Amino acid sequence: MKTKSVIYYMMGACLLFSSCSLDLVPMDGPTSQSFPSTEAEAENGLYAAYKNLCSYQGNNTPWWEVMDNITDIGVTRCNTAKYAELITSAASGENGCAVALYKNHYETIARVNLVLDGLKKLDGTVSKEKIEAIRSELLCLRAFCYNDLICHYGDVPYIDHTLSLGDNQYPRTPKAEIVNNLLNDLSDERLAYLPSRHSAADYGAARIGRVAAYGLKARIALFWGKYAEAAAAAAKALALAKETGFELQPMDLSFCGEGHEAGEPTGQTQLFGYAGQTSNEWLWTVQYNKTIEGNTHLGTYYHAPRNQGGCAYWGPTQAFIDMFQCKDGKAITESSLYDWKNPFANRDPRLDLYCLRPGTRALGVEFETSNKVTKVKNYNTGAMETNLESQGTKGVYGANGLKGPGGYLWRKYLDPQELSIGAITQKSPCDLNEPLMRLAEIYLIEAEANIEMENGNLQLAQNDINAIRNRVKMPVITTLDRQELRKALRYERTVELCDEGFRWFDLRRWGMAKTVMNGKIYAPNQDGSMSNAKPQIDNNWHVSYNEASTWDGSKFNLRVYHNIVFKENKDELWPLPQTELNTNKMIKENNPGY
Repeated sequence: MKTKSVIYYMMGACLLFSSCSLDLVPMDGPTSQSFPSTEAEAENGLYAAYKNLCSYQGNNTPWWEVMDNITDIGVTRCNTAKYAELITSAASGENGCAVALYKNHYETIARVNLVLDGLKKLDGTVSKEKIEAIRSELLCLRAFCYNDLICHYGDVPYIDHTLSLGDNQYPRTPKAEIVNNLLNDLSDERLAYLPSRHSAADYGAARIGRVAAYGLKARIALFWGKYAEAAAAAAKALALAKETGFELQPMDLSFCGEGHEAGEPTGQTQLFGYAGQTSNEWLWTVQYNKTIEGNTHLGTYYHAPRNQGGCAYWGPTQAFIDMFQCKDGKAITESSLYDWKNPFANRDPRLDLYCLRPGTRALGVEFETSNKVTKVKNYNTGAMETNLESQGTKGVYGANGLKGPGGYLWRKYLDPQELSIGAITQKSPCDLNEPLMRLAEIYLIEAEANIEMENGNLQLAQNDINAIRNRVKMPVITTLDRQELRKALRYERTVELCDEGFRWFDLRRWGMAKTVMNGKIYAPNQDGSMSNAKPQIDNNWHVSYNEASTWDGSKFNLRVYHNIVFKENKDELWPLPQTELNTNKMIKENNPGY
């Protein structure tokens, strides 16, 4: 086993120099001693740091699309070991996910530090304004990485300079100190050097402008309980967003709640599909490009159903499906609109926009998970074909198979346009961009910060929540009661941001993980029968089940997909990589419980 620490990798992290397209590496590139010698070299170093975020993937899927599938709202096919360990309190310092995230972020930080340390070489040849704009963008990237690190590992070594040979022994820095460093790096004075937004024609949403920077500052402050600072930063982001043309993206709600015969919901593609890559809702995305070697992923293959060539790998849980409100804004346990025999009618449209459930159409093909449905209709050809989700050699790996996810798939990143690009296979690369920050999140940050801070503006919080609900024509929230607003906020944050990587840490910062991440995860019966389980939904919108409670009084018909385990004072964090402990002698022990 290799024993080089991640900090060791930082010492020699090679810098990828590139053009704006991130693909050119000059044969006569500069050395680290002279770098950067020009403004172009500094920008190339910045682009290389951005590009490094593309490399962190789980099963060749951008990592932020993976994270929710190790929580209560999503699952993975086969309970693959590296993911299963993280939800059964069985991970060690050699867990593949824990090692990869740590390594990737420190490599990105190393690239950032190399450019930051060299910017002084440009004094006198490049304007101060340009130098400081590059510095500010780099500091935002570093803040993003460090915030992700402390969310997952707690105290970590804080390194803000380029390391030299042998300089690889650093103690863990208290996370509170790191948070203060990050917020100081994102001061108003520092962010003033950034443009409000970079040219969309030139960069899409790949680069952090001032709106995204304030959004990042708001996110960091919110995550660590600095609510007044979060509210102030979010307010600045939203005001600047309005000035510079950012707006919530309208989404077509056609066919939501209907069956496959009616048509296919595609409103999500206006934001999460190829058309959405130019949406003014995106503040920051990781951008992929098939023309650049290695700058792709297999997200579509891992999300798509079997009948269109995918492997049906990631999917929402039954509990998440049951979380979606009815169109009257009430939980399914309270609404007169809910019929457990026809459970998908009269629901929040985001159920069908963001989740793929049986009885609908996906990528032009009828989607069914019942082992009784042997044939499905392909609306692209008009023919009936074998239902690969439940039949044949692949049936056990289908969405509701013995080795498949929990009865459903995600629709959020499925775009029928993918079929015009080429067949979906395990070898077909995808360059659909990966969302890191969008305007909807900033509304929800401002709302939550005002709910949680003393003397917060509850009317503003209500307005922010309603801005998100209005888009999908859900009833507005009318209460100004703090607890009821908190409940509404947690619903919106879970539903609106699903499969974007927020749920794992939200559960921990809300103090819910010890309850939510213990017990059984349920899936529908493989015979395709509708769930008769009558859930219990608490004030945090946590859905749970009592197997004695059913809608019709008959036997509970959900099946146990798997059991999850959360041990307090351990599973709040991931383990540090064992290689780090082996080589960095200033880190004396791993996180508690590991």
